[in-house]
Amino acid sequence: MILKEKFILSEINKEHVMDMLRDRYRQRKYKMKAKYYNPEATYQQNIRNKPPSVPEDQWKWLVEYFGSEVFQGMSSRNKKNRSLQTMAHTTGSKSYERLRKGKGLFNKDFFELTHRKKNGDWVDTSSR
Repeated sequence: MILKEKFILSEINKEHVMDMLRDRYRQRKYKMKAKYYNPEATYQQNIRNKPPSVPEDQWKWLVEYFGSEVFQGMSSRNKKNRSLQTMAHTTGSKSYERLRKGKGLFNKDFFELTHRKKNGDWVDTSSR
């Protein structure tokens, strides 16, 4: 709501901008959790380890969220899913569609493009 009050977004760009902001917010929460939140510490210890740029009420909410059953369940599920992945992600921030555009590559050729190093070696044994 605050963003809508402060900025004028055309309907064409609105969805894209909101997606970017959601992604940046998620990344920021991840970095704060990694740097300031200790799952082994008590609630009070985590509250005292507040990032300087975050208001106290917002940090309390995040600490409660990080310790919630919903978040813990989601975290466990994501860890399990990551452990099942056999091939490394190789394209960075570029989408497959962006990489494929104008190249006219079929699936096999595209797979090789995205899973070989510049020197021609495979990026990992699963890709080979």
